[in-house]
Amino acid sequence: MLSVVRKLVTGQFSLAMTYWGWGCGSALVLATAMSRAINQKSELFFWSILCLKLIVPSMVLSGILCKLNRKITILGMLAAVHFITYVLTVGMVIFGVIFAYLFHIWKI
Repeated sequence: MLSVVRKLVTGQFSLAMTYWGWGCGSALVLATAMSRAINQKSELFFWSILCLKLIVPSMVLSGILCKLNRKITILGMLAAVHFITYVLTVGMVIFGVIFAYLFHIWKI
């Protein structure tokens, strides 16, 4: 498993496999897991899924940027812009949830 993560982060997979397989595929799996965590009121599961929603796209973004470092393509640029905005958005949501939870504005 570590070798697969290393290939993903260093951009050794194709752009299609990195974007669709790891990026969009993991987003669907994590969205399903997040809905299950909210329905079951499992706090540990909720926080772990929330962290994975930031870690996995960051690894995908790293792989895309490593691929762009070797060869710049239009599809690669679009994928990079998409994942940069996704990682920033999810990061802001995570910090919002953390602050709301810390200041007792929102209970899980």
